[in-house]
Amino acid sequence: MPSWLPAHVALAYITGIAFLAAGVAVLAGKYARLAAALSALQVGLFTVLVWVPIVAIGTAPAFAWERIRDHRWRSRRAPG
Repeated sequence: MPSWLPAHVALAYITGIAFLAAGVAVLAGKYARLAAALSALQVGLFTVLVWVPIVAIGTAPAFAWERIRDHRWRSRRAPG
């Protein structure tokens, strides 16, 4: 969590607990659709509330997404 968010440590714990609870719900088959939908909503809200302002004010370049993708692709390649 970015340090500029209020109560960022508490939000990190809440996020982790919510994802764990959603995973248990999906694996157990209880409220699996609701758990998946709420997890998707959480990821979407995180994107909107954290990344859109960062890109909009210019503290991170808009092409930062490409760098993340390229880094992940390179880390999966076989060495050598």
